[in-house]
Amino acid sequence: EWFALNDGTANIIKFNDKTATEVTVPSKIQGYAIKEIPNELFLGCDSLSTVVLSNGIKSIGNSAFAGCKALTDITIPDSVVSIGENAFKNCTALKNIVIPSGVLNIGSYAFSDCDSLDSVIIPRGVTTLGSYIFEKCDNLVIYCEIPDCPNTWDSQWDAIERANWNDQPEFHAVVYNFGGMKGITDDGLWWYTTNEGTAVIAGIANTSVTSININASITGYAVS
Repeated sequence: EWFALNDGTANIIKFNDKTATEVTVPSKIQGYAIKEIPNELFLGCDSLSTVVLSNGIKSIGNSAFAGCKALTDITIPDSVVSIGENAFKNCTALKNIVIPSGVLNIGSYAFSDCDSLDSVIIPRGVTTLGSYIFEKCDNLVIYCEIPDCPNTWDSQWDAIERANWNDQPEFHAVVYNFGGMKGITDDGLWWYTTNEGTAVIAGIANTSVTSININASITGYAVS
């Protein structure tokens, strides 16, 4: 359900099909631009496994996808600049998520209880991070594109109260600060160096390649 605003945008107010498994949110509805995923729009849609957000959407609201326990694949467009509090909380099947380079703000507990998440990259342009963003993401490794934590990031942004370590209330996620993005290999792989002097392959820059060779080292840095 939606309604049109005088500024030419559409405001989505309700998603009715709680049993849906796949959803694509378009950039426009009947010519009206969609700029945000509102708070709690897909809250508790526990059959939803695949979501595509179209380019032009700028923000993901608080608890927008919270409790989508079957969610395994979500495409967030480069146009998104803000991810709200608890946006993906308790998406327990989510293993990977790509935070676009244009994101500036990530709210507190945005990915808390996503206990299948194994790695995430915090883009260089993120200016504000809330607290406990990855709480209870027990196996998560975080990679940051900047070498130092800005003072606009909450001091507890990477704090994790791991679900299986309740007798020790405060832990921090494993965080690697990139020495800087070193570029793209001939096979189209993005790679970075860590503080330990190893190379991390962070993704595929050229998705049209048909074959990839992963070597033991990249320009002298051992691939970890």
